[in-house]
Amino acid sequence: MSEKLKKPRKVISIRLFPTEAQEFSLIKMNSIRNIIWNELLHIRNDHYEKTKKSLSSYDLNNYIPELVRNNTALEFLNSKAAQAVSRQIVGSFSSYFQLKKNGDKKARPPNFIEENKITSITFNQSGWTLKKHKIKISKIKEPIYYKSKHDVRNLNVKEVVIKYKDNKWLCDLVIEYDIKEEYNNKDNVLALDLGLKTLATGIDSTGKVIHLKNEAKKIAKYFTKQIAKVSKKIDTKIKGSRRHKKLSKTRDKLYKTKNSQVKQTLHIQSKELVNMNYHTIVIGDLSVKELMSKEKSYKNVRKSFHHSAIDIFRTFLTYKCQGKTRLVEIDESYTTQTNCLTGTLFPSHVDLSKREVEITAKIIIDREINSAINIYNRYQRKELAELIPPLDLSSALKNNNMFVEKKFKMYLEPPML
Repeated sequence: MSEKLKKPRKVISIRLFPTEAQEFSLIKMNSIRNIIWNELLHIRNDHYEKTKKSLSSYDLNNYIPELVRNNTALEFLNSKAAQAVSRQIVGSFSSYFQLKKNGDKKARPPNFIEENKITSITFNQSGWTLKKHKIKISKIKEPIYYKSKHDVRNLNVKEVVIKYKDNKWLCDLVIEYDIKEEYNNKDNVLALDLGLKTLATGIDSTGKVIHLKNEAKKIAKYFTKQIAKVSKKIDTKIKGSRRHKKLSKTRDKLYKTKNSQVKQTLHIQSKELVNMNYHTIVIGDLSVKELMSKEKSYKNVRKSFHHSAIDIFRTFLTYKCQGKTRLVEIDESYTTQTNCLTGTLFPSHVDLSKREVEITAKIIIDREINSAINIYNRYQRKELAELIPPLDLSSALKNNNMFVEKKFKMYLEPPML
């Protein structure tokens, strides 16, 4: 029996405008949320020290009623919002253990939070009611006024996250939605090679090649130049002066605009990719975080990786694929250095500055297409038992061959006199 796929989700943010009393209630809720986090984290850590076993979110939820009985002030937070804390603790530990497994030396386990620190409050399934321009939050008497470009009342909202960012109260609405199927690729596999110049180059089972331009890199480089210009001016001003403060605000605004536009671009590109309706998308498991931390080997490319925002794209692609497309990470070591036709290493090292590779005497293809083909073939060999369709390699090479027959000029011999 085939498993029913979950509908994909996306986030819509709305701006909240709470009154002074409502803001006080939100801050109070946030403090209670932090208290519950600390209590459950202490319970989890204590249990782990004694048994060397972790507690599930279900196990942690069973401790919440007892915490509320011992401290009735905790009743001010909705029960679903309290249970969301359990899931967040378990999720944070899962992420920590995965990073540690991958060899990330900078990974740290979840820590205790200061009671007054503003974090976020998550309401799952219940605890809110959306009305026209107002949202009713459980335990707060009056609805909070909000602004949005969308009519959010008719959306299928599954989760609400209230947070305080950049001196603004925001509310993220996590909604489920139906996707219009414009592509018929349900039986096909797409292998992607993530790069610097091109964000992603992919090849599917039919030999079709897909290119995603690295728009985020262009945006990041533009704003980085503007930020550098403003920073240069700041260095010439007296710290604390009116001009220094004004320029500092301008620089902060540029940083925020840069991050916002980069993320928005990557959101759109990852969504377009998932909407192609492939059964499986395969990407390399290259750890950009680890690569950028190396000082010697990749000193000249760390800045390019930073501008490309590959790690952010991978994150967006991961959660957009949930419930719709299977996303698989596979070892991509030496995929650039391997001839996709012969399966052997090239005679000489393929440098990152080299854009084409010579497969045979008369076949020259893009380096990233060669890498994507190797990723596809490696995945097919690994998942052979699942009868993955073989790549139409002949079509792929024929359609993307950049070889041009050398033309020699013919010189006629001068006539004899």
